This record gives sequence, structure tokens and C-alpha cells, in this order.
Amino acid sequence: MQKVTQLFYIYNCLKQLDKRPKLKMWVRPIFSEQQRLLQGASNNLIVEMQLFDKEKYFNYLRMSPTMFNELLTIVGPRIEKQKVVRNPISAETRLHVTLRWLASGDSMTSLSYAYRIAQCTLSHIIPETCEQIWLALKDRVLINATQNNWRKVAEDFERICQFPHCIGAIDGKNVIIQEYILNIYLYF
Repeated sequence: MQKVTQLFYIYNCLKQLDKRPKLKMWVRPIFSEQQRLLQGASNNLIVEMQLFDKEKYFNYLRMSPTMFNELLTIVGPRIEKQKVVRNPISAETRLHVTLRWLASGDSMTSLSYAYRIAQCTLSHIIPETCEQIWLALKDRVLINATQNNWRKVAEDFERICQFPHCIGAIDGKNVIIQEYILNIYLYF
């Protein structure tokens, strides 16, 4: 009977331990809204470049501040989120981080630290923003895809850039190509 009482006591102690509230973080402190405003690239670095060094701004986002504002006017309403429980990440910051990702090819981890936005959040923001940019601009930017139109683009590209049979180029993107060598061993 004494062993049963001891086991019952241990059982109650363990049950009490389970009732303690578990500490959960809604957002890690380094990714809080306050830290994003104080130290995030969107609210500091980009603003500084916009005010004092437009050349670096262009290098950073691959567009001028004027062009960014025009794009934000077009895409902003599509990517702006409403406040439900906490303040959402602004459309401007969403567009900044997406353009930086497109311009640099940085990993989402490095962008996460620079912009003070959790990586799992970025993994939703970037594809969503890219899709909205596409939906907003596809009819304004793309030509009617006919053979004659593409032929004219290729002729213009050859005339301007001296590249025949080409319809465009991508600027500022380095792509690493790895070659895999397959070793085959023959046993006799």
C-alpha cells in the first residue's frame, strides 16, 4: 500500500508540472516590430540611401526611388495586409525585401536578419509579392506574343546589342553552375 501511495504522489507531482504554462514566443525578440523599426534595413538603410545616396539605392534595389514609388502605387494595394491581432508588415517593406531578393539572390536567412522579419514569414511574403507584381504588370509590360512582335524584338536587340537571335538579357544576376562528374568503376 505504501508503494501505491508513493506512485500516486509522484503521479500528482508530474501532473502539476504539466499544468505549468509553457512559454511560447509569438515572435522572436530580434524579429519584433520594434526591432524592425529600429534596426531593419527597410526603415533605416533604404531610407538613408534614398535621402543621401540615390546611386547606391539604385544598386541595392535595381531601381530609382521614383520608380519604386510608382511600383508601390501599383502593387501596394494588392500586398497590403489588414491588422487582425498585430500590426502587419507594411506593403513598402514587403516590396523592399522582395526586390532585394530578386536583385541580389541573397538567401532568405540573410534577408531575414537584415530586414528583421522571420524567415518563415519571408517565405510567404516573397512569392506572394512576386505573384502580385506579375498580375499587376503583365498586361502593361509584355508585348502581344506573336511571331512578328518577337522577330522585331530580336532585330532590335541585335541592332542595339550586337547579339543575333536573342530577345533579351538578364542584368546583375550571377548563376553558379556546378558540374557533376560521374565516376564509373568497372570491375573485371
